[in-house]
Amino acid sequence: MPVSEHWPVQRLQWFTHGFYSARRVQDALVLSDLRMGVEGAYTFNYRVADFSGDRVFPVTSSLLALPVRREQLAQLSQLMHRTFTPVH
Repeated sequence: MPVSEHWPVQRLQWFTHGFYSARRVQDALVLSDLRMGVEGAYTFNYRVADFSGDRVFPVTSSLLALPVRREQLAQLSQLMHRTFTPVH
């Protein structure tokens, strides 16, 4: 089955209205919801497939906790400030 036909992939595409990224993390295909977080530090990251050589195999999706670097935390802090600071 092509990964694009895998239910978890279709569900995330629908849920995010197309605001998602797909990337390889070690031997896994990870989809991230781009609406929650900042570049490199997204809150919702889902493993939806595994790589074996050049082939991709759909797997039961699972939420991943990916490591966050210190500079990404600063970006998140700035985002939270902009989100919750009233504009006068």
